[in-house]
Amino acid sequence: MKNYLKALSAALLTAVLCVGGVDAATASRRIDSTSCDTIYTNYYLFLDANEAAFYKKDKLSNITHVNAADFSNNSYQISNFDINNVGYGQVTINRNSGNSSDGITSWSLYDFYDYYFDVLNHNGAYTRGTNSYITHYNYYSYMTGTEEVGKGGLNLRNYPIRTLVNATLDANATITRQSNFLSTPFKLKIDRRYYGYLTDSPLDYNSKDYYLHPAVYYVQYCSSKPKEVKKYTVDYDGNGSNVTNVPGGEIIYDGDCTYISRKEPKREGYEFLGWSENHKDTTGDPDFDPGDKYCGEKGDIYLFAIWKEKEKPVDPIETYYHIYYRANTSDVVYGMPNDATVNTKEDTTISTLVPTRAGYEFLGWNPDVLATTPNSNYRGGSIYGDRKDITLFAVWKEKETTTPIIPDNPQTGITDYLVPFGGVVGASGLGLGVLKKKKFKQF
Repeated sequence: MKNYLKALSAALLTAVLCVGGVDAATASRRIDSTSCDTIYTNYYLFLDANEAAFYKKDKLSNITHVNAADFSNNSYQISNFDINNVGYGQVTINRNSGNSSDGITSWSLYDFYDYYFDVLNHNGAYTRGTNSYITHYNYYSYMTGTEEVGKGGLNLRNYPIRTLVNATLDANATITRQSNFLSTPFKLKIDRRYYGYLTDSPLDYNSKDYYLHPAVYYVQYCSSKPKEVKKYTVDYDGNGSNVTNVPGGEIIYDGDCTYISRKEPKREGYEFLGWSENHKDTTGDPDFDPGDKYCGEKGDIYLFAIWKEKEKPVDPIETYYHIYYRANTSDVVYGMPNDATVNTKEDTTISTLVPTRAGYEFLGWNPDVLATTPNSNYRGGSIYGDRKDITLFAVWKEKETTTPIIPDNPQTGITDYLVPFGGVVGASGLGLGVLKKKKFKQF
């Protein structure tokens, strides 16, 4: 039985207790029995002891005792319990009174020790019907003053229940969680505040007198009732021709909710607006949008896709701009660029052609017809990004001309000079000839 009860891991108890958040003994939660097929209760039994001398040093009501118990053994009889429906709390241990009417929240000391011995005889776990009883800690302490100096397991098998009851002090126990239930083992702290009087009937154990104090907490869980047959369906209709990607239908069972499919149908030329129970709905205000929650309020529903025809796209009107090139003269000009027509979506460049005109030099272009200098924004090859009509006028500069001087007599390269006495001087470098006056002999 012990191996059977420990078959499930400590993580199961972690999930159960985290749901309710057991933070202290006063915290409790009742299980919802209406949704349970069978309710199971686990009782976790603690028993520890201190030397009698510990209690005789002061008034009993002034003494508190704090113990920490680490444990990781957990047991469940079933694996399909509902983790969202868990009960938990602390069992009050009374000296004389019997069990509470629910058999959960209150035991007598006799009940405690009766279960305690049953658990010991079954190696730490004992099952009776749908209840399990588990010993999670069982130790005693040697006390010197207020210090705990040692601990060891109690072996009380040979003591009658009456003896154990007489050696039990009246105490209020508070159980507080010390560590996160995600850790294994997790830790519980048991605080005791004593009241009443010593019974003067301590337990003789290993030649020392001890007083005992038990504590119990419980966890309840249940196997859920089997689900009934289907309660409602959700079906989808494309509601048109050539519709694709229509979601499949769904069957939802009692107590469950569903979400309207996020899978949207497709139809060429139409926009999907949502789902309606009326196949003629064209209002654009659907009964359901994808992802809406539905819990069966209307029972079975058959949903039709609502469509809106898309507006057909209109082809954009193409526009153009022009660049006009003008010679800016009535003379004959060769090499003029052709006028350019360009789509307004695009930039263009100024023509790099250089026109020619007899007697003139082409300087460039200017949108001012009277300009005498070109505008650098419109030089050949530059980008024109204004994308609007423009007329560019050629700017000209008249070329300079030189007229040759033609002499009356052509030069021979020789300059003649008249020399006195009728001589002729030749400056051509061929020599100097002098014609001198001679006296002629008269006959």
